[in-house]
Amino acid sequence: MRRVSRTTQPAGAPYEWHDYVASDRARVAENELDACLQNTCVNQADYDLCVEGVDARKRRAAAGRLAPSSEVTPVMSQPVLWEIKWDFSDRQLRLYHAEPQQDPRALLALMYHWKDTSGRTPSEVNTAQNAQMAEAAERYRRSPLHPVDGLDC
Repeated sequence: MRRVSRTTQPAGAPYEWHDYVASDRARVAENELDACLQNTCVNQADYDLCVEGVDARKRRAAAGRLAPSSEVTPVMSQPVLWEIKWDFSDRQLRLYHAEPQQDPRALLALMYHWKDTSGRTPSEVNTAQNAQMAEAAERYRRSPLHPVDGLDC
């Protein structure tokens, strides 16, 4: 069965983004995005352009207007997750998100990170990315949007 992301389905839109927060109410996903950008942007203008690029794609996702394969793909190793992709020059930003079944309007932003390919073999890149995907799936399991009955697992 082929998985289809809500972010590619305008008929069900509008969707609503929720950022993952820790049990102590810390803004994990929001802070992660800021840290990613702070650590790699060369100046304020670069930071602002990246923020606008992220916000624009998330708005299109909430409208169900992302392009399958090029902008959003299913995460094979974690079937409850989707990956949204941004390319900023030589930097590849990734967002892993969930689409909870019990809330058909929700999109849950779980983890942002830069895909690190510098000096790594493809196998090393995949191993590192799979570890981040596993952490994002664990965040989903800990979130209040995860179903109690485990159907999204």
